[in-house]
Amino acid sequence: MNSKQLDVACPCCGTTLTVDVLTGKILRQARPQATDETGKPLLDHGRWDEAANHVRGRAQGGLDEFDSALDKERNRSGDLDDLFDKAKEKAQRRRNEEESL
Repeated sequence: MNSKQLDVACPCCGTTLTVDVLTGKILRQARPQATDETGKPLLDHGRWDEAANHVRGRAQGGLDEFDSALDKERNRSGDLDDLFDKAKEKAQRRRNEEESL
């Protein structure tokens, strides 16, 4: 915690909130962990699986974005050729219009 953050503990549920002093926004929340009879924290396997799925999904999304960017880059030469041809045709039309006047 630095001087621009304030940790506040909720007296009801025991959640610790880290608040940005300048903006008043909550930066983090840390809920108290459930413990077993020995005092060790209990693991929430559902939460772990959810986080793992989120990471896998994020990785797949990155691959999809990479593939689309790669396809776009592969087609870039053709797209630039099309733009050049259109500009060339437009210049030719203007030249023909000027000659006809």
